[in-house]
Amino acid sequence: MITTEQYQEALQLVRGWSRAWIITHARPDGDAIGALVGARHVLRRYVQDVTAIVFDPVVPRYEFLVADDPLTRWSKLLAAQAGQIDGLLVVDTCARNQLEPIAPVLQTLKAPIVVFDHHHSRDLEASLALIDVDASAASLMIAEWALANDLALDAPTTVALFTGMAADTGWFRFANADRRTYELATRLIERGVRPVEIYRRLYCSDRPERLALLGKMLGTLELHEGGRCAIARITREMIRSCGAQPGDLEELSTDIGRIGSVVYWALLTEMSDGRVRVNLRSKHSVDMSRVAETLGGGGHARAAGARLSGSLDEAQQRILTCLQQQRE
Repeated sequence: MITTEQYQEALQLVRGWSRAWIITHARPDGDAIGALVGARHVLRRYVQDVTAIVFDPVVPRYEFLVADDPLTRWSKLLAAQAGQIDGLLVVDTCARNQLEPIAPVLQTLKAPIVVFDHHHSRDLEASLALIDVDASAASLMIAEWALANDLALDAPTTVALFTGMAADTGWFRFANADRRTYELATRLIERGVRPVEIYRRLYCSDRPERLALLGKMLGTLELHEGGRCAIARITREMIRSCGAQPGDLEELSTDIGRIGSVVYWALLTEMSDGRVRVNLRSKHSVDMSRVAETLGGGGHARAAGARLSGSLDEAQQRILTCLQQQRE
């Protein structure tokens, strides 16, 4: 757990900046968006020019968090200005392979880098890296950062941070939703967050196309090892035939874990660039972050991922082999 002194040290470092960027991993999820919004709020108290950057569009499910104060899309024009910033804040990742669009900039960047992350995988060099693998969400860490420095949070920021925590804990039902998470969620509720409204936006606003894709995905489900392991697929043709958008693919892997016998599972998705995105999940026993690292990816013990070259069949065989090696 990050101490109050460490959070205060981070604030002292960034408050000396005049122009700052905040970034997160590609394909930002709810926690990444929540942490970006929260970090932007903190930096704006002290930094004159703050730009919160995303490499990909915000999926519709989370657009309400930034509708009145949009994030900035990464571009070549922005990259050309990298030499003018005084500092870079990275949230919800410390892995270079999740920051591919900005990789050339990172190689030559002279400005200090501060990281807030809760994942096991890390290879990004930073001036200050606050890593807490016990934190349920990066949004939780940003909320703690603000509270440790007695900074007031406005309504949009509290909603974003609560949403980030809710997203990374499966609406507070995953094993990472611990006492620390519930206590901080309570503090945000006391500051005006209305959970019922956020739940409706996150989980009661699906497009019909997403449910159609979910049905097709479940139709590919294979059980292995007596039902303990499950693997499902999503092909580009399935996405096309359902009329699904990128945001419709988010959290589809969660439904596989509803099978009682399944302990660990993988969802393989064909990407437009020819690679296969792998979502790895487990209820217990298998450390999926280790499996993902073997495949060139990373993440948490119970939720991790990677991107593989080759066909779906080849990706599936690699995953099954890695799972077997992990259990031995």
